[in-house]
Amino acid sequence: MRVLEIALLILVFIYSVKSIFHLKFPIRRRFDVMALLSLFFLILHLFIDAPRWQMGLVYFLLLFFYVKDHFNSELKVNKSARSGRILTTFLNCIYVVLVLAMLVFTFSIGNVFPVTSSEEPTGMYKVGKSYFHFTDTDRSEDLTIDPADKRSLWVQVWYPGEINEASKTEPVFSNHKNYMNVVFEQLGIPEFMSSHLDLLKSHTYKNARISDAKESYPVILYSHGYKGYLANSYLMEELASNGYVVFAIAHPYESTLGMNELGKWVNFNDADIHVFEEEDPVGKNGNMPEWGKIRAILNKKDRISKIPERSPYLLDKVDRSKLDSLCDLVLSGPRSRLKVWTSDQKFVLDKIEKLNSGAINSIFKEKLDMNSVGAIGFSFGGAVSLNFCLNEPKCKASVNIDGDQYGIAYGNSTHKPYMMIWGQKGWANQRMDTDWENIGNGAPYHRVAIKGALHSNFNCNPYDLTVLQKLGIDLRGSIYQDLVDKIPSQYVLAFFDQYLKGEKTSLLNGETKYKEVKHVIYPFNKGINK
Repeated sequence: MRVLEIALLILVFIYSVKSIFHLKFPIRRRFDVMALLSLFFLILHLFIDAPRWQMGLVYFLLLFFYVKDHFNSELKVNKSARSGRILTTFLNCIYVVLVLAMLVFTFSIGNVFPVTSSEEPTGMYKVGKSYFHFTDTDRSEDLTIDPADKRSLWVQVWYPGEINEASKTEPVFSNHKNYMNVVFEQLGIPEFMSSHLDLLKSHTYKNARISDAKESYPVILYSHGYKGYLANSYLMEELASNGYVVFAIAHPYESTLGMNELGKWVNFNDADIHVFEEEDPVGKNGNMPEWGKIRAILNKKDRISKIPERSPYLLDKVDRSKLDSLCDLVLSGPRSRLKVWTSDQKFVLDKIEKLNSGAINSIFKEKLDMNSVGAIGFSFGGAVSLNFCLNEPKCKASVNIDGDQYGIAYGNSTHKPYMMIWGQKGWANQRMDTDWENIGNGAPYHRVAIKGALHSNFNCNPYDLTVLQKLGIDLRGSIYQDLVDKIPSQYVLAFFDQYLKGEKTSLLNGETKYKEVKHVIYPFNKGINK
């Protein structure tokens, strides 16, 4: 809970005890010091913190005892009799216990649904934020049964901004009611409990002017995880504050919050057709013989290079072609959605070019460096970003945060700088399928593993994890969440600084900053895959 909220809880408890036992703390016999202090801190709380539903019992108790004292209402008993005094004391103690229980409940519920704040981004720029809604009239929406529906994308944009005295930060959750209603419905929590999310302020300023400090800024496209929220605001703010314009795409009907072509908010529960499962229906432990063939190719005894620290798991061109064909069979569902999401990114990139040229009116005219385009994604979105960079000449580099690749780099080597960020799974296992795909692909492959981090630690919405943890559902690993916010952000920033801005960074070139990180670079291997 916030400082003023805790102070108000303490004062209300003292004031209630004073009121129940008729204790006197007057100033010149006219003013009650506890009533004044409680009222003063209530006003501070309302104007500085802003009210929230979790404090409702505190507001009620303060009003109740203020009215009680004002009308001097008290239990009518014969206090001269010993039995009357005992009864009065007993009832007063009951009142105190009830008040204490209410305040303890308030404190607990306030911590279960906290009002949190993140650290300031480290860059020199303030962070602006804008929104766009693009509809691709050339593509039908394949997740609804209406053939007239078109693929429609809601896009959030973080960018280097300039602010003035009237500028105000906006909540962490854009359109939080639409988003949290979905999340809370899944948890069985009443919708009204999301109202306090307006108080979770970010470090972004809605519709701020774009900074004129530079002529133009590199562009990054971001894709969320499957059925996930749009973007990790901490990472977006960090990139924007350091001179990047980040376009985060909501892939409709496969995200927690998206938008259809009519401008209506939609989520994954609104899809009429579900074509992709979180795991392959057969699974790697199933009976599909193709999985055995994949493992046989990857486990060839002669696979190990003579220089294992450089290229331990190289695959020749023939084996890559075989693996690509096998993955087409066993991962047809994910691969089909990869194509759709990649088309989403290509469509948005086309719109970004029109924003830059002025064909679409916006603040971004001639402010976007279309020669420095990168892509990043979390989970399924990470594979999408790689696939986009594989197939889009304008994309110079990409990052995948803890996502599978579904074999997409076997048949089509990236030949562009790539970073794969893993959690504990990558820390403990140095022979991941993604390594087989990426090592020797003709460009630097940065493999970053973070000890103690689980997939949920990289979630685009750390607030969900905090609430779940307080409710007894802990999906986090052993590492502190603050580190999981900072470490990937710093490595992603260093990666794009080096490969989009051309600024060599120490973090990518031998610096060991965190004991929780293993960073291995696999360089280009001449003669492979030709």
